[in-house]
Amino acid sequence: MASLAKVAPDSEAALEPGSAAHHVLTYLRTMEARDLDAAKAMLAPGFTMVFPGDCHFDTLEGLIAYGKGRQGTALKTFDRFDETKADDGTVVYAWGTLYGKKIDMETDYRDIRFIDRFVMRDGKFVSQMVWNDMGEHGFGPGDRPIPPNPPPRGDETAKGEASKLVLKYLRTMEARDLDTAKAMLGPGFFTIFMGGHRFTTPEELVAFQKGRQQNTWKAFQRFDEIEADDGTVVFCFGTLQGELMDGTPYQNIRYIDRFTLRDGKIVDQMVWNDMAEHGFPRTKV
Repeated sequence: MASLAKVAPDSEAALEPGSAAHHVLTYLRTMEARDLDAAKAMLAPGFTMVFPGDCHFDTLEGLIAYGKGRQGTALKTFDRFDETKADDGTVVYAWGTLYGKKIDMETDYRDIRFIDRFVMRDGKFVSQMVWNDMGEHGFGPGDRPIPPNPPPRGDETAKGEASKLVLKYLRTMEARDLDTAKAMLGPGFFTIFMGGHRFTTPEELVAFQKGRQQNTWKAFQRFDEIEADDGTVVFCFGTLQGELMDGTPYQNIRYIDRFTLRDGKIVDQMVWNDMAEHGFPRTKV
């Protein structure tokens, strides 16, 4: 296995010891070292995990078996930790990039985007949700079945003012009202989509999406709003619904978006989803 200290960005060093974010870092490093007993000691009864492709696990052994079919090793370097208190516990988002060895244990890979969402109560982790771009880079078979029954739209889950602005922007983009959408964006706006593709205008994003799907809309499961030094951060996650280019409907494909807002404008958006896990064309090889 590659050295766990191979990449040590400032975001790790800046974590406050004893914070929920520091516990997340400790747990993830413990899992990388495959010290399962130590990792299990950090978990609450009933701990659950959801990984790309809507893969659900309730044991660490099941998660490791899943990972063995996709890569030889997987290590994380972190760009940022976002932490907030919520009614159901302390929520921590950790995001950055993955690197390691492919299944042949000879070929390196790196710079694959990921984001994890943890919920912590009484000093223990109760859930972990994971999104990443591995499917976009050719990992996994890309043939996961899609769960049936599209959910409700979930607009009512946006409670705060920043979350409501994000909701309005996303619905406006779905309607392809690009002029109205652009009025919600701040100077220097950029968005990063699956596969690490970067865009600076809604027109660029719409052009990127053509050929993959049409009439796409989002069902929202949750908004998390966090006040940070560089603005208000809004996470929203749920599922994608829409049609393939031939009109075949699809539903229930997991996604998560991260937005930063300043002075009432959206200044950046980061997107992860499971589309490549379900057979949609990959954007990065």
